[in-house]
Amino acid sequence: MNTTLLTTMGYGLCVGLNVPTDEVEQARRWLPWWWRDQEVQPEIVWHAESAAECEQLSRELELWVAEHAVDLIFVHAGVVYVDGGALVFPGRSFTGKSTLVAALVERGAKYGSDEYAVISADGLVHPYPRPISLRHEDGTRPRVVVPESQFGEPAPVSLVAHLHHDPDVEPDLAPISVSQSVLRLLDNTVAAQSRSDEALTFLTTAVAGAAALSGARGHAPETADRLMKGW
Repeated sequence: MNTTLLTTMGYGLCVGLNVPTDEVEQARRWLPWWWRDQEVQPEIVWHAESAAECEQLSRELELWVAEHAVDLIFVHAGVVYVDGGALVFPGRSFTGKSTLVAALVERGAKYGSDEYAVISADGLVHPYPRPISLRHEDGTRPRVVVPESQFGEPAPVSLVAHLHHDPDVEPDLAPISVSQSVLRLLDNTVAAQSRSDEALTFLTTAVAGAAALSGARGHAPETADRLMKGW
């Protein structure tokens, strides 16, 4: 089987994806949003037997980059920007991040990410605007491409909301301390074990002036309305 090695540099790292030559274009649809072909020597290469494998391999590639990104800390979180500040919703898969982020964008928030809050040493949250991946009850997972005009820009954190989804309740959010918020963010940080000191420093800087809430949220539209009006 003839293969083609696609390579790029992202977040200070060189990576590659080896795909069947006759399926290169099909494979490209699963490449990370930041991918731009560059002739570099990859530090690590993923090998796809077919384009169908590229969705999963691309997620593995993104996770590896998230752990090793140079001078940045990646937190599993949804992110939107409102009035010049970043609203951050930590949580792993299946916690409703994407649905809430989509509802907020529909209401005028700028899009950051439905997967990662990318935090730099100065505490700013940088967008990671991949297509929003929604999960429907029938098992389908449509990808919603947000127009670039709706992307946010790096901004300080104004709110960290540690939410769990309960469709049977009204939004019930209560303040928590900065230290509690940092620990919960750390629990969702990709490099929490491999770069713990750096992660803790970045997170502490990021939330120093932010509000922090925790609690249950009901349906995404109602929670988004409340958040857009001020929590």
